Amino acid sequence: MPAEQRGSVYTTSTGVGIRWKDETGARRRQAGFSSPSKARAWFRDVELPRMCGGLVSEPVTLAEFSERFLDRYAAVRSPVTVRTLRWRLVRPLAEFGDVKLTELRAGEIAAWEASLPPRFRYAVVRALRQVLDAAVQWEYLARNPAKATGRNPAPVVVERIALEPAGVDRLAAELRSPHDVAAIVGAWTYLRPSELLALERADVDLAGGILHVRRTLDGEGGTKASGKTRRSLRTVPLPLRARQALAELPPRLDTRLLFPAPSGGP
Repeated sequence: MPAEQRGSVYTTSTGVGIRWKDETGARRRQAGFSSPSKARAWFRDVELPRMCGGLVSEPVTLAEFSERFLDRYAAVRSPVTVRTLRWRLVRPLAEFGDVKLTELRAGEIAAWEASLPPRFRYAVVRALRQVLDAAVQWEYLARNPAKATGRNPAPVVVERIALEPAGVDRLAAELRSPHDVAAIVGAWTYLRPSELLALERADVDLAGGILHVRRTLDGEGGTKASGKTRRSLRTVPLPLRARQALAELPPRLDTRLLFPAPSGGP
């Protein structure tokens, strides 16, 4: 590549600019940069790939591109997965949402990453990298600046101590009905809380020794059919201790729920 095509930096009254010859031989220039390094980075990441026919020249911000990506993502992923990704993008968009993709810099992203709470850093950085990977694949960027910041190690898994059966019974003894029984059933069947608290009386087959898992809590004070995966709809064995606890649970006639709130709802 001729030296001239690397661009020549110059100063202006308002900052720094860069000039070069485009693919037709015409002289061009772009000003408004705050430093020579930013001017050269823009030329390397934006104009040079454009001259080679490799990038989309549309000036898109991170927020605008994220919405396009999420629209496409929603076509192939479950609503729950899309909501999770959207939630993880809240912090990157708050920091860089109005920045054009081509003006995102690895150093600024690295400084922002260092400010994130360790509890959220891995998932949030991974979400940003996922979106910017798509920007590279869709030819809005020549490279992913979020991947130039270094490793993004997963958080250390904290070991949790499981209760022994006697400990579960002591815990249940501290709870009021029906949640004393819910603690025992949950401990012995390994149901997720959203599944456990959505159980109805018709889901219990004491004679057969099984539970039918058919629905989950929806997060809005109600229940919904369980269907994110095939394993969401299933039968679960009821160990003897769980059967004993359920057999002693008096039914409430004002609700179908097995473990309702005092009001009768979930």
